[in-house]
Amino acid sequence: MPPGGESPIGPDRHDLLANVTRAAEDEFRWGADLAQALADGQHWDADIWFALFRAWRKAKFANEQLEAVFGYLGEKALSTAHPARVADLLLAWLDEADATISGDLLSRANEIASGLWGVIDRDSTPEPGNSWHSLAIGMPAGILARYWLTQRSLVREHPDALPSTFLVEVRAALSTIVRDATPAGRQGRAVLAGQLAFLVDVEEQWTRNHLIPRFSQDTGSDDYHAVWDGFLTTGRITPPVGSLLTDAFLQAPPHLLVRTCSRRMLDGFVNRYAVMLAHFADDPVETWVPGFFRHASESACRRFAVEICTLLQHSDDTQQREAWERWLDRYWKHRLEGVPKPLEEAETRLMFAWLPAFQSLFAAAVDLALRMPSVPLSGSQTIYDLWRGSHGHDSPEAVARLLIHLGEHASPEPAWHRAAELVNVLLGADLPDDLRTRLLELLARL
Repeated sequence: MPPGGESPIGPDRHDLLANVTRAAEDEFRWGADLAQALADGQHWDADIWFALFRAWRKAKFANEQLEAVFGYLGEKALSTAHPARVADLLLAWLDEADATISGDLLSRANEIASGLWGVIDRDSTPEPGNSWHSLAIGMPAGILARYWLTQRSLVREHPDALPSTFLVEVRAALSTIVRDATPAGRQGRAVLAGQLAFLVDVEEQWTRNHLIPRFSQDTGSDDYHAVWDGFLTTGRITPPVGSLLTDAFLQAPPHLLVRTCSRRMLDGFVNRYAVMLAHFADDPVETWVPGFFRHASESACRRFAVEICTLLQHSDDTQQREAWERWLDRYWKHRLEGVPKPLEEAETRLMFAWLPAFQSLFAAAVDLALRMPSVPLSGSQTIYDLWRGSHGHDSPEAVARLLIHLGEHASPEPAWHRAAELVNVLLGADLPDDLRTRLLELLARL
């Protein structure tokens, strides 16, 4: 291609559209005249609109210019031909809005957005194993859901600039999305569910009445999976959300651990379930743990062990002690007894990886870990994390006992990288003779 981007035989259609975009960016009146010519000729499906939309998306409009643009966007024929681009243009404008936003223009934009919901494609569904939320992000239904969420945020940030009537419009639009029984409604609900914490914060009663029930209704259906998919993709668990979704989480394992075919969604559910169990469950060991493991595959069990490790790594000593006393100590002892499910090798390896994260409970955690069978550490960085931390200096005897236990499978493989240095640190401590002897035997194998 020549430096100007044109093909060797001259400008192509792409070059033409790029030139239209540049011209419309440079001179609003030129772009408006072109739009009027397209409208006069009823050329609503022409690709030249794409070029105008790109130019208008970047523009900083005066109010009278925006009124002209909204005049075109409000044409039903244009919305029908280009629903995603019209919705995206409305959202882009609202994303840049602040306290100086014109109420009249916002009313006009809402009118366009409300009308747009009636003409969008209602039948698009994700491919098997794909995400409702990912589909929604690029579809008109998902973009419109984001438009109304953005407006609700704007009203909260600038309550004095926008009258309360806009709250009524937002709630009506959100209710329309929630009630829509088509795939477009599922796309919109996936986006709303991904912002559940925000909605609970700003519209708690509406959310309780309209969105929370969707997490328990029609279990196993596309509607059910779309809501959970949105929440598991971008949703956050806050204390109010945790309280509102407790029952839904307890009911979800047979539907989301067994019937989901998406690894991303499975991992997302295990992550949120672990957070709920660790921070919001009233009875984590007797209710939440059996409810999970009754339906969990080996893959889900391993993921649960990974999530517990992450929680420990992000907890301070006080938080670790609270978790230990409330549930983790009992959970670990139950698993050693095969309750509710025996440990398998890969899960055991992941539980050994918890140990470097412990602080003052490290020695107590090692005592439990020594009751697990020694397993190969292939792919684990447990030894490296022990070397990197301070346990070798602070708790040398506990680290020595752990290394000797794991050392049944020790070798110069990468999982035992830095082990020799860690052993040398331990040999510099005041250890019992039997531990010192066994550490020297271990060192000889590394």
